[in-house]
Amino acid sequence: MTWARTILWMVLLASLAGAIYFSMGWYQYKLQLEAWQAEVLLEMPVDVSQIGSIKGSVTLSTRVPCKVQLVLVLDTKQVFDKSVLKPLSGSGTVTESYSPVPLNGFTIHGEFVVPHQGSLNAFVIASLEPWDTEPRKFHIRITKAVSRLEGLQQRLLIKNQLCGMEGMVLFVYFLFASLCIIAALIAVYVLYRMRKSRLIAEVAKASDELR
Repeated sequence: MTWARTILWMVLLASLAGAIYFSMGWYQYKLQLEAWQAEVLLEMPVDVSQIGSIKGSVTLSTRVPCKVQLVLVLDTKQVFDKSVLKPLSGSGTVTESYSPVPLNGFTIHGEFVVPHQGSLNAFVIASLEPWDTEPRKFHIRITKAVSRLEGLQQRLLIKNQLCGMEGMVLFVYFLFASLCIIAALIAVYVLYRMRKSRLIAEVAKASDELR
């Protein structure tokens, strides 16, 4: 049975190595997702209390996220509900830095504004499809302003928006790490049973010899 034990030990070592590899992969990718989620691609002062235009440029660091969010932040200690932005209306375009032809077009409606997860007085006013990791120009036209915010300091953030697709990679890492751990436990159990059987056989043989 030496060959069987050798195979089991190889399975055990390979399973332990696989468990460590996939666990490290899970941890590193989780940190990467957290970095993408926290990353601010652009931050600039704006004023949506006035009708007008907002222009800027932005470069994506990755195409992994599902969406790109436009987040309006109200810099005040007073807590605002999303209803404050109900009058807001506008539209926007994203273009290549060297071309006037729009790549993405979007609209802004105060009715569809949602709070930004985990942030106070921060609201997602639009979500866009991601583009190539090349510089892009954006142009936002505010056609209906929010007069209630007049005199209040405001910022526009452009951030990554993650969804379930990125999380699938974490699930795959977790699944393979779990399978490796299960394989290692099975190998340990079989090796233990084989060793126990061998010891019982040796004790029985020694008893027979004493007789």
